[in-house]
Amino acid sequence: MLATNSIFHEKGLTLIELAVTIAVLGIIIVSMLALLSSGYTGSYRSGVRSQALGLAQEKIEELRSHSHDDLIEIAANLQEGFSCPGTVFAEQEHVEGFENFKRWYSISCCTVDMQGKEIQGIEIEVMVSCEASGSTHSFSAFIVSRNY
Repeated sequence: MLATNSIFHEKGLTLIELAVTIAVLGIIIVSMLALLSSGYTGSYRSGVRSQALGLAQEKIEELRSHSHDDLIEIAANLQEGFSCPGTVFAEQEHVEGFENFKRWYSISCCTVDMQGKEIQGIEIEVMVSCEASGSTHSFSAFIVSRNY
């Protein structure tokens, strides 16, 4: 005859069962929090990059609206004695409405090889940094010289 106090007829949880249950739940909760945190971080970085792209595109379009000679003049105003080939960097500027962002650009007179043919033009590179994330993003455009 079986005893009525056997281990199989006890009600409730033992201390070991309770500890194992808490450990498993803890691991699941910590894993979920880590997943949420990495998702938030990725989303934040993506948002910063999108804002940086918009700010860089705005500056590139502003500079592209100038003629070739005007761009050379802008470069010459930034650095006395500027001549082609050469590169000049503008000072950092805070962007109105985007307090965490700084933007600066360079103008380069250069020659690039396009399918075996050397093409002269102006490269505009815009760098945007975000102080909050500590990241810097660089975007560029090449404008073919009026001679081509």
